[in-house]
Amino acid sequence: MRRTNPGDFPVPLIDPRQRRPHSIHIVSYPPGFVPHDLRPSSPNAPKKKSTNREKQKRKKEVKERKREEKERRRTENERSEKQEKRRSLRSLPPGGEKIV
Repeated sequence: MRRTNPGDFPVPLIDPRQRRPHSIHIVSYPPGFVPHDLRPSSPNAPKKKSTNREKQKRKKEVKERKREEKERRRTENERSEKQEKRRSLRSLPPGGEKIV
């Protein structure tokens, strides 16, 4: 029970603030021990079968790569054709001379 003395302040109804708990908990393991979460997956573990979505995603990526490759080849062809036309014009004699 809380007592009040004459001339003293009454005991506060709340306690002083407690120290904060430490948010980091450091765990030490014996040398050479690797926790289960950090262990690499074993090679004997059965491989996860790819889902239908993964297959569709891979298919879409392959299709996109092919389309980009086709576009790149087309632009390269156009560029080389333009260069070829420029070369043929340069091989012509200057404007005043006749071609025989």
